Amino acid sequence: MALADATNVVATDAPIATATKTMSQASEVPNAPNPEKLVAALDDVASFDAAKRDAAAAKLDAASAKDAPGLCIALLRVASDDAHGSARRLAAGTFARNLLRKAFWTPEKDGASFPDAYRAAVRVAALDALCVAPDGPSRALIAECLRLAGAVPASAIGGSSQFTDITSSSSEDPRADLALDVCERLAKRGSFAAAKHESSFVLSPGFLLATHAAARPFQYFRDAAKAREAAPEALETLCVKVIAPHVVPMCGCDDARVRRAALKVVFRVVRAYMPDALRGEVLRSIVASISRSTLILRARSYEGTASEEDWIAAKRALRLAKALVTRHASMLDSSAFLAIVGACVGAAGVEDPTADAADAAVAEAFACLESVLAATREPKPTSDAAWAGLTDLASVSGVGSPVGALKDLILECVVPHANLRKIDEERLAEDPEEYARVNAVGDVAIVDVIEEALADGGGSGSGVTARNAALEFVQALVTTVGPAVSPGAEPPAKKHKKDTKKDTKRDGEDGDGKAPSPTPGESALKDVVDAILAEAPKEKIEKVGKSAAAAGAVATYAAPAAEASLGASKYFGLFQLAASLASAQAQRGRGAKDGAMRLFCQRHAFPAAAATDSPHVAAAAAKFIADALVVGPRTSSAAPLLREGVAALIAAIEREWDLKGSNDDDTNDDDGREIDEEGVAAVKDIASWAAKSVLEDAPAASEAFGTLAVGAVDAACERLLALVESSPAHSTPALRVLGAMAGAASGAMTPTAAAGRIERIVAAFAPFAPSTDEEDDSIEGNDSSIDVPLDAWEASVDACAALVEAANAWDAPEGASEGAVDEAREGEMAAAAAAAAHVAAYWRAAESLEPSDDEDEEDEDTAGDGDETDGRYDRYAPPPAHAAVASLLRAAAEVLASSRVTDKKTANSARLAANVPRVCAEWARHLPAWRRQGEAGLVDDACLDDLRDIVAAVSTAGTAGDDAVAAIAGFGAATAAAVLEDSDDEPTRRAAAGALAACVSAPGFPGWSHVPGVPTFPLRFNLLRVALDNAEGATTGRRSARAALHLLAAVAASSGFAGDASFAQEWLRVRCECAGVAGWTVTGVDGALLGAHVASLHAALVALVAPGAPQPDKQVFGAALDEAVRAAATLLASPEDGCDEDDDDEEDEDDSDGEDDSDDEATINDGLENETEEEFLERYAAIARDMADGTADDELNDDDDEGCDEEDSAYQVAFEATRGDGSRDAMAFAAWFETWRAGDTRGVRVSSVVDGAAAKALAKAAAR
Repeated sequence: MALADATNVVATDAPIATATKTMSQASEVPNAPNPEKLVAALDDVASFDAAKRDAAAAKLDAASAKDAPGLCIALLRVASDDAHGSARRLAAGTFARNLLRKAFWTPEKDGASFPDAYRAAVRVAALDALCVAPDGPSRALIAECLRLAGAVPASAIGGSSQFTDITSSSSEDPRADLALDVCERLAKRGSFAAAKHESSFVLSPGFLLATHAAARPFQYFRDAAKAREAAPEALETLCVKVIAPHVVPMCGCDDARVRRAALKVVFRVVRAYMPDALRGEVLRSIVASISRSTLILRARSYEGTASEEDWIAAKRALRLAKALVTRHASMLDSSAFLAIVGACVGAAGVEDPTADAADAAVAEAFACLESVLAATREPKPTSDAAWAGLTDLASVSGVGSPVGALKDLILECVVPHANLRKIDEERLAEDPEEYARVNAVGDVAIVDVIEEALADGGGSGSGVTARNAALEFVQALVTTVGPAVSPGAEPPAKKHKKDTKKDTKRDGEDGDGKAPSPTPGESALKDVVDAILAEAPKEKIEKVGKSAAAAGAVATYAAPAAEASLGASKYFGLFQLAASLASAQAQRGRGAKDGAMRLFCQRHAFPAAAATDSPHVAAAAAKFIADALVVGPRTSSAAPLLREGVAALIAAIEREWDLKGSNDDDTNDDDGREIDEEGVAAVKDIASWAAKSVLEDAPAASEAFGTLAVGAVDAACERLLALVESSPAHSTPALRVLGAMAGAASGAMTPTAAAGRIERIVAAFAPFAPSTDEEDDSIEGNDSSIDVPLDAWEASVDACAALVEAANAWDAPEGASEGAVDEAREGEMAAAAAAAAHVAAYWRAAESLEPSDDEDEEDEDTAGDGDETDGRYDRYAPPPAHAAVASLLRAAAEVLASSRVTDKKTANSARLAANVPRVCAEWARHLPAWRRQGEAGLVDDACLDDLRDIVAAVSTAGTAGDDAVAAIAGFGAATAAAVLEDSDDEPTRRAAAGALAACVSAPGFPGWSHVPGVPTFPLRFNLLRVALDNAEGATTGRRSARAALHLLAAVAASSGFAGDASFAQEWLRVRCECAGVAGWTVTGVDGALLGAHVASLHAALVALVAPGAPQPDKQVFGAALDEAVRAAATLLASPEDGCDEDDDDEEDEDDSDGEDDSDDEATINDGLENETEEEFLERYAAIARDMADGTADDELNDDDDEGCDEEDSAYQVAFEATRGDGSRDAMAFAAWFETWRAGDTRGVRVSSVVDGAAAKALAKAAAR
C-alpha cells in the first residue's frame, strides 16, 4: 500500500491497493451546482487562456455566494473521484480548500457563507472524500479541507474564554465532532469491508490521514495555563475505537510510509494528554514500536538500503518518545526508559549517514536523550527509572558501573558524530561558507542560531546538525548529577586526595566552599578524552617566557605528531569532546585545572590551529581555543595563556596552505590536505571568529592585553596589519581580529598608535576605492583586475571604528608632559579624520561593487525636473547599511567638538574639520532610504542615539557652518519623524524623539524649507503634529513621557506656531497632560533644557495673545505664563539673589495697574460652578495621578527616576550644544513679558496667575 503523508502536506502520487468506491455521501444540499457546468468550469480554471480562467473563477465565485455548502460538497466529490483527470481533481480540491479557508467559519460580506445547519454535511463530505481519494496530491488537498472543516477556531464559539471554560463533555467540546465522525465512519466502513471481504478499511491512506486530522486539535490543552488536564471524552472515544486497536499496531509495521503517519497520529494524541485507552499494555506497545522503528533503520543502514522514509519514520518515533518522556515520564518504568534510550542510541549510532533526513533524525535522538536526563531530576521513582534506563547499558558491556555505562553510550553514539565525517569534507569542498557557519564561534554563532530558529525550514533539522546535537547532549550529561548516591559519582581514590583538595581551592572562583564533585557523566567523558590522549605521543612544548610574551615574543609551532598517530578524524573529534568537557565543567563551577588546560593547549590546540596538516583539525582546534579560554577563570596565570592562544590563532590566519592541485603527493585521500582558496578562507574565518571571541569574551582579556602587555598588543597588531597590507582582498579575518584587539586594549593603546594603524588600513584600501572625480570612477591601483570584496571593506570600517574608540578611550597618565598630551590630541584628530574619510571611500567602493539599478540612477538624476513632493527621492538607492558607521562618525564628531578647545590649528585639525562634517552629512542623507529598508537598514535606537550625538557634536564644533549642520539635521529630522510615525518599540521611539529634538534645535535647521544643496528633498512632515502625536501616545511610563515632553519643547521652540492660536492651545493642553505623566517640574532643572522649555512656552504665549487671536483659556494661559516666568527667573538668577528672598516674600507688589482683585474668590467659585464635565474629569484625573504617585512602588519609582534622569541628561547635552545655555531664551522671554505686561493684557490679571516673587526676580535679573 502506498501512502502520501499529507500530515506534513507532502504529496506523493502513488497507486493504492484499497478500494476506491465512493461511500454513502453526505446529505444532499439544496441548490448544488450542475455537475456538467461545474466540470466545464474546473477545466477552464486549468486552461492556459487567461480570459477563460477569469470567467471560470467568476462563475465559481458566484456559485459559492449562492450556495457555498452545495458547491463545496460537489467539489469534494470531483476531487475524490478517479473518473476525473488529475488536473480536474486538483483544481476542485484547490478551490474547495480556498473556499473553506476564507468563509467556512467567517462568512464573507456579500459572498460565500456556510450556515450552521450545513457545516456538519460539509465536514462529513470531506471525510468521505479523503477516505476514497485516489492519489497523494488529491489526499493532501482534501486532508487540508477536512482540517479546516473540523478545527473550530475560538472566535467561532464566542472567544477563547468560552473555549477554555467548557467541560470535557463531547457535546460541549468543539473538537469532538470530527473525532466522533471518524469513529462512526470506521464502524460503518469496517462492517461493510468485512461483508465484502475487502482489505481493512482502516489501512486506507485516506482514513489514516483523517484520523490525524481528528487527533490534531487535541495536541494542545484548552487552557494553556494548565500543566495537566484530563483527556477529553471525545479523545478517549477516538483512542478506544480507532487509535488503540488500529493505529498503534501500524506504528511498528514494515512500511515506512505507513509507520511515519501512524507515529505522528499517536504523537498528536500524547503531546498534551495521556488517554486511559493508551495506558498499560498499549503504552508498552507504543514504546516497543518506537524501538522497532529504529531497529529497522539500523538494520537497513547496515545493509545499505535505508531510505529517506526510514529516517523520517525514525525521527517521528523519536519525537514521540521525547513527548512521552517530557509529558508522561511518571507513567514510564525503567524498562520503558531503557527501550527509549536504546532507540535513541540505535538511531544516533548509525555511522556516517548520508540521507538528507539523517541529521534531523539524529538531532531528535539526542534531544530525546536530553529529555531522559531531565527526567532524572523528577521525583522518585521516576528519576530512578530514568537513571536506570540510561545506565542499564552497563549490563550489556559488563562494566558494572554508571560511569562505564555512560562511557559506552558516549563511545557508541557521541564520538562518531564528534569525529570528522565525510559530510564535513564534502561541505568544505562544495560549500565553504556553510562549513564556516556550522563551525562558527562567538557572536556569529549566536546570530546564526537565532536566524536558523526564525527561518522557515532553514538548515538541516531546523538548523541543528547531528554534531551540535551530540555535543549539546554530552554537555547536558556532564552537568547531570544523577541520584544522590551513585558509585560513579564518588571522588577518586585516597591517593589523589591531596590533589583534589588543591584543585578544589583553585576551582571555586568565589572561595566559598568546595567545588562540586564530578558527576558520572563528567567522569565518563573525561575517561573517553584521556583514552584518546593516551594513544597520542607526547608533544614537545615550545615555551616563551612570560616577560618575553608580554613584550611581543611568540612561539613557533610545528604540526602536532598526534594528528598522524590518531588520524585526522579522531584528532578532530578530540577537540570537539574536550571543548564540551571544558564548557560543561565551567558551567558547574569545576573549571579545568590551570596546569592541565595549559598543557593541552600548548601540546595540541595551539600547534594544531597554527600548523596542522588538516584544515578540519585546524578549524576544530581554533574552535576549541575559543570555547575553552572564554570559560576560563580570571586568574594571574590566565593572561599569558590568552596571549599565547591569540598568537596561535593569528598564526592560523597568517598560514599559507597548499592549495588543491598544487601538492603532487595525493597518495592519501583521507589526510584532508586538498583545499581550495575558498576553503582556506573558511578556515581562516573560523580562526578569526575564535580570536575575536577570546578577545571580547574571555574574563582575563583586559589583563592579558592591558597596559602591562603593550608589547604583545603592538606585535599582534603589526602581524595583522602586515596581512592587510599584503592582500586587502583577503584581509577580512585579520581586520576582524584587529578590531577586537583594539577593543581589548582600549585604554592601553595610545591615540598615536591607533591613528597610525588606521592610516595604514586606509592606505592599503585606497588604491581600490573609486576616484572622487565624477568624470572618472575607475579603480586606481597597480592591478585594477583585483577587486576588494565588500566584506573586506566592511571589516575595515569595523576595525577603524574600534581603533577610533580605543584612541578616544586613552587617558594620559598622571604627570604626563604637555607635549605628550598634545601628541595624544593630534593622534585622536588624525585617527578620526582618516576613519571618516575611509567611510566615504567604503561607500564609493560599495557603489562600484554593487551598483544601483539604472532605473534608480535615472530617477535620481531627473528628480529635480518634477514636483519636489512627488516622492521620486524615495527611489534613491543608498549604499549598504553598516552598523559600525554610525558609532564611528559619532566618535569622530566628538573628537571634532573637543578640538575647538585649543587655538592651535594643525594639519590634522584641518583634515578633521573638512572630513567629518562632510561625511556625516552624506551619512545623514542616506538615513531616510535606510529607514525604508526596515531591519536591514539598521536605523534602530542605537543609530538614532548616534544621530543625536552627531548633531550635538557638529553643532558644538562650529567649524562646519550652519549649512553643513542643517544638511545633517534636515535628513535626520525627516528620518526620526518617520520612525516616530511607524515604530511601536518604546526604546526606538525614545531615541527617535531625542534625535528629532536635537535636529530641530540645530543651528540653521531648515524647518519647512529645503535642505541646502539637496533641493529635491523637502521635509514632508509637520513636525509639531508629529511631536503632538508622539506625546499623546507616550502613556507607557514616565520615561517615555519625559522624552515626549522634551521633544514638544524642542519643536515648538524651533518653529513656533506661526500665529496659530488654536494650535498653540492644543500644544499647551497636550504638554500639560504629558508633564503630568512624566512628573515634570522646573524645580532642580537648569541650563539649556530649561531654556528650551522657556522658549517653547514663549512661542505658545505669543501665539495666544497675537492680534486677532481668540480669547485664550485663562486657566491654561495662566499656568503656562506662571511656569515660563518661574523657569526664566531660575535661568537668569545669580548667586547673590538668594539673600533678598525674605524681603521679596514680605513685599506685595501690585501688578494689576489699579485693577480690583476683590472678585478673585468669586471668579474662582464661578469657574468651578461653570466647570464643564470634561474639565471636571480632567481635574480629578490630575488629583488621582498625584495620589497614585504618592503610593506607587518605591522600587518602580526609583527605576522611573533613574530613566527620567537619563533622558534629562541626554537632552541637556543636546540642547546645550545646539541652543546654548538657555540664558538667551530666558532674556527673550523676559523682554516680551515686560512689554506684554505693560501693554494690553486683554483682561488677564498678572498677579492672579503669576507668582509675585518669581515675577520680581525675573524683572530684577533681566535688568542686569
